[in-house]
This record gives sequence, structure tokens and C-alpha cells, in this order.
Amino acid sequence: MDHVEHDENVGEEEGSANEFTEDNDTAVDNELHNDKASHDENGKEKEQFAVSDPRDKLEPRVGMEFDDDEQAYQFYNEYARRVGFSIRKQHLTKNKSGQVTFRRFVCYREGYYRNRPFDKDAKILRTDGRTGCNAHIGIKRLKSGKFCVHRFEPEHNHKLASSKKVHLLRSQRQADETQMSRAHAAVMAGMAPKPTLDLLSNNVGSDKSKNYFHGFRQHEMKVGDAGAMLHYLQKKAAEDQRFYSAIQLDMRDRITNVFWADSRSKIDYEHFGDVLCLDMTYKPNGYDRPFVQFLGVNHHTQTVIFGAAFLYADTVESFKWLFETFKEAMYGKVPHLILTDEDAAIIKAKDEIWPNTMYRHCAWHIYTSAAKNLSYVFQATPSFAIDLSKCLYDCEDEDEFVSEWERMLTQYNLTNNVWLSKQFEDRRKWALVYGRDIFSADIKSALRSEHMHSVLKTHLNAEKDLMSFFKVYERLVEDRRYNELQADIHASQSVFEVPLSRLLKQVASIYTPKVYEMFVKEFKLYVDCVIQCCGDDGNYYEVTNLEKQTKSYVRYDPAEDTLKCSCKKFEAIGILCSHAMKVLDYKNIKEIPEKYIIKRWRKDVKDGVLINKYDGTNEIDPTVAIANRYASLGRVYLHIIAKGSKCQEAYDIAIEEAEKLTRKVDLSLQNRAFDMSLSESSEDQLQDCVEVHAVRANKEAGRLTNQGASSFRNNNKQRRQRRVLSAEERTTKKRVAYCRSI
Repeated sequence: MDHVEHDENVGEEEGSANEFTEDNDTAVDNELHNDKASHDENGKEKEQFAVSDPRDKLEPRVGMEFDDDEQAYQFYNEYARRVGFSIRKQHLTKNKSGQVTFRRFVCYREGYYRNRPFDKDAKILRTDGRTGCNAHIGIKRLKSGKFCVHRFEPEHNHKLASSKKVHLLRSQRQADETQMSRAHAAVMAGMAPKPTLDLLSNNVGSDKSKNYFHGFRQHEMKVGDAGAMLHYLQKKAAEDQRFYSAIQLDMRDRITNVFWADSRSKIDYEHFGDVLCLDMTYKPNGYDRPFVQFLGVNHHTQTVIFGAAFLYADTVESFKWLFETFKEAMYGKVPHLILTDEDAAIIKAKDEIWPNTMYRHCAWHIYTSAAKNLSYVFQATPSFAIDLSKCLYDCEDEDEFVSEWERMLTQYNLTNNVWLSKQFEDRRKWALVYGRDIFSADIKSALRSEHMHSVLKTHLNAEKDLMSFFKVYERLVEDRRYNELQADIHASQSVFEVPLSRLLKQVASIYTPKVYEMFVKEFKLYVDCVIQCCGDDGNYYEVTNLEKQTKSYVRYDPAEDTLKCSCKKFEAIGILCSHAMKVLDYKNIKEIPEKYIIKRWRKDVKDGVLINKYDGTNEIDPTVAIANRYASLGRVYLHIIAKGSKCQEAYDIAIEEAEKLTRKVDLSLQNRAFDMSLSESSEDQLQDCVEVHAVRANKEAGRLTNQGASSFRNNNKQRRQRRVLSAEERTTKKRVAYCRSI
């Protein structure tokens, strides 16, 4: 009797709800009872011949042989990497001698977890990666000692990971020989273990415009910074064709301000540029290099970086140049809202360059300013930081904010503090409870946990060379992008455990996990709300939260299917509030209307091809324009090639559309060639016109009065008519010949 063993989830989660549990030969016999066809009458195994199709070397097929089961695992895992999923070793069967006779490798989302009920009080929502996927490969031992594939199921019931994210899947987290050699070289060069691990784990067109500054610089550039900066910008432009940089010079041709943004920053801004934070943390005189960042929030509520700048002059003219440059880099798109610290120069420049962009003081900047102006309070009483944060971030209405602020001043004896008094007077410019009618993408929460400053500030003084700053900054940028990749793969490959609620199931399939958690908090509040109609038309409701004893008022318009709540949660963050949910439930509407699920919070916000906004019209050199268009088209159609090769149906569609597109492009080129030939023909007509004008000039000058003058004019008129007619005939003949060629 063979012995059946279960692997302890090599390369994936432990256990599976549908593992084999038989302790006899039944399970194995069921797997192998059809293999007699591969043996002849004498019991000898038939030779398995490989098909000559090259694809068979890349994809598993029944009859494919391997030297051992580990080789089969590596082959299937490599296939999974190309397709976009992770695998695990489900179970194996051994004979009496301890040899493996049968083995199955499955998709890591095979089976289901059991007995994990939805816990509404859980701080962290548990996700379930199992979807019952049946994709697998089964191998069996031959008498020769080799293993052959006897069963292969390629179909999956879940979304597969893209090529950019597949390396984050568990069974795909393997370092190849190239990476290992790089890490070994780093160790031999004396690099510390942590940077070496970072090196191993992170293998995942410049436009230098000059603009003269008519003023003086508040900060002097350190010796060597100009050369290092130009070297960095040139290096980035060579690596990234869509890299954008701009330099502002003073009247003595010295670098005053510098801005740069790479292609990934432009793509991020295209998706998440509705709300922008101008981080001026490094502008004060405490830093030798006045560094500025353009920050935003992605669909996982993580911080993203849209661009950066060095501002050695922070005047109105400098900020006007900065806003104009940023707008140009982002193809003319401006943010809906900009958050920054209180600065008259920024406000004035914004009003002139981005007049339609709303402006607010960033609560996060208020907190950092408080840490500077009230450092003695932070050090003496650590609880002050918690109470200040509550006032800044966690108050839900004006009464609560005022109450908490007054309590904080009294508790810490800060009633007469001048700085806090000034901030309270300006509270409507920064307090979140006063800006709920403006969409802010919950950016304050992301920046609240931002820790880049502690890393960067040590590299912004004159003792450090500027190239070391660029290296550290690039590393931080890549870390954030790597975090987004991890969040993307988690969102696409995990499934939330939700109760039997149609509404929660709907948003769990659409929202990213982080946004779903935000929604669940509102859902829990909705459960504790009571509703009563308070309008004559039956569409105005008072919703009371029993736990907090707060009331909100919701207007529902059945004709437009719209909801308006007095709390303005949706307007501020883009998440439907508990009060609106209560009204939907009261109206027996069990799913959220599509208009209240905004695109920027969806898992698939970046799905599809983002077409580069380039037409080559700004290039003077036609060769450069052709090269840029070639690179732009290459990036676009690489996405189509990758997707079109996934299956035969997608391939056929891609080929069919490519043939149609080829004919259209050829027609466009032929039209252009035809137009150029017409322009050449028109030169003859132009020459005729020149002659006519010359004759007219002579006529006016000479005032011919004899009898031959009239005859000359008549003959000249007839000659012109014949030439025009001849030109028209030539044009008609070319058009006919062109149409026949098509």
C-alpha cells in the first residue's frame, strides 16, 4: 500500500480545505487508472515524443517528462510566472520504498478556508486568497524513474497578476543568478547587509527649459551642486525618454531654481492629480538646500510623488515659474485642490497661474509647525501630541473641534499662547471640519504617517554631497512605488471575508483593501443609526447615530438617484457615509449607485493603456520627432502584444485589428505623398501667377495705348487659361491613378 503525505505548503499558505484525505490506494488508483494506454502488451512504457511546436517547450502538456519532481515544480512555477499566478505543492504519494509516485502542484488560490466569520470589531480585516481555483498539474513516476505529466488544467477562476507585479507573488519571490552575483559583488565591496538585501529585493527625454529670474536668491548654491545637478538631470534624461526637467537662471546665468519629474510621476499624476500637496518642509533656513516636493495620494491611500524641485529663491516670481513648469510637465493638467503651508507668495502665484484651483492650509503642516513652535510642550508632556492630532484629524463636526481645542488649551495651560491663538483665528483655512465640501482624497492621513523627512533632512546640509542626496531620494521614491506594487498584488489576489451583505460584497470587489476598510467603518456606523422622515415630500430624512447621539440630514432625489448628506463625507473623501447608506436601505436599494463609487479608489484605476500625450509638434528636428513617435508607439503596442498572446481568441482579435490599422496607416501615408505631389504641381501655377503679375506691372507702368496692347492682353489671358486648365488636368489624372492603385 502506498503512503499518502501532505506537504506543509512549500512556497504558499498552509493547508487547504480540499486536500486529499484518503489513507489507501483509492485516490492514487483514481488518478492512474487511465494510464494503461501508455503501456504496450508486454508492460513496457511507450515512448513519449515531444511535439515540435515551440510553445510546447514553454507550456505543460500531458506526456511531458522530467528527471525528478523538483524539476517539474520549477518548470510549472516558471510557467506560472509567465502567466501571472503563484503555485504551491498540494500533496504527494509515496510507495513502500519511500519514493514519490505521484505529486500535484496547484494554483495558490485552490480550495477554500473554513470557519473564519466576519468580525465587525476586528481592527484589521482578514483577507482570504482562496477562490476554489482548479488550475493544477499532476505528475506520476514512470518505471524509468522519471516523472511525466498525466493531468494539466490551465484555466483559472480569478484575475491573474500582470508581468510587473508577478514577482511579488509568494512562489515567485526568488533571486536569479544575476541578482545573486550583484549582491555578492556588493558584499565583497564592503556594503552593509541591509543595503545589500535592498539591492537584491528591489529588482522590480529631458526638456531643460531656461527661464531668467529677475531678482536675487535667498539661498546660495553650494560649491559643486550645479555640476552634480546637471549630471543627474542628464543621466535621468538618457534613462527615461519622458523625463522632464526645467532650470531657471538668474541674470548672471547662475542656476536659481530646478524642477524635475520622471515618466512614472506623470502617470501617477494622470490618475491621482486631483489633490496636490506642496511640501515646503525644507524651505526654512534650517536647511542648506531648499527642497520642495509635489505629493499626492494613490488608490491605496499611500503617498505618491509627482515631482520635486530646488528653490533657491522663494519669491512670487519663483512660485509662478514653478507652477507654470509643473503644469507644462503634466500636459496642462492642474489640480482641483492644493494643500500647503501658509505663504503669501504661494497664494499669490497660485491665484495667477492656477486661478481655478482651490487652496487650503494643510493640517499636516500645522502639526509640523506646532512641533517646531511648541517643542517644549511636546517634550514635557507626550500626551499633547495625541490631543493635538485629535483636534487636527479626528473631529467630525465644528462643535467637537471647538470643544477639543478648548480642552487642550486648558489642560496644558496654553490659553495665552500667541501661536495657537493665531492658528485658531485662521481655523477655517485649515481645520478639516470646515472644508468638507472640498474633495481632499483623505490626503491628511497619508501625510500624517510620512517619514521621508527624517531620512532626507540629513542629506540636505552642506556637509553631504548632492549626488548622495539624489541616490537617497531615488531610493525613497522607488520604495513607495514598490509598496504600491505590493498593495496592487494584494488587492488583486486577495478576497475579503464579508458577511451576507450584498452592499459589502459589491464594494469589496471594487475598492482597494485600504479604501474598503474605510467603507467598513462607515458600514458599522450605519448599523447603529435610526432613520425618520422629516420632509413633506417623503425624500428628506433625519438620521441619528445612537452611539454618538449626533444627527445628520439626507436629501434623496429618486428622479436623479442622488443623495445629499449634511455631513458631506462623500464630497470630502469620496466614500458614501453611514447616513446615506441608511437611506438607501430604507428605500430597499441594496447596492451603491455607480456614481458614488469614484474611479480613483477602485482596484482597476490603472488598468488599460495610458496613451502618451505626444504628437511631435514641438520638435524642430524631424528626426527627433520620428524617434519620439516611434518610442511612444512602442510602449503603447507592447501592452497589446502582451495581452494578445494570452489566448487564441485575444490573438485573433489583435491580428485582425492590426491588419485594419495597417491599411489605415498606409492610406494616410499615401495621402500625404499625394498631397506632396500636388504641392509640386502647384509650383507651375505659382510661376504662371508670377508672370501675370509681371505683365500687370508692366501694363501699369507703360500705359500701352497702341492697338497691339489689346491683342497682347487677350492673348495673355488665353495663355493663362490654357495653363490653369493644363494644371487641373494633371491633378485629375493623378487622383484617378491614385484611386486605381488603392
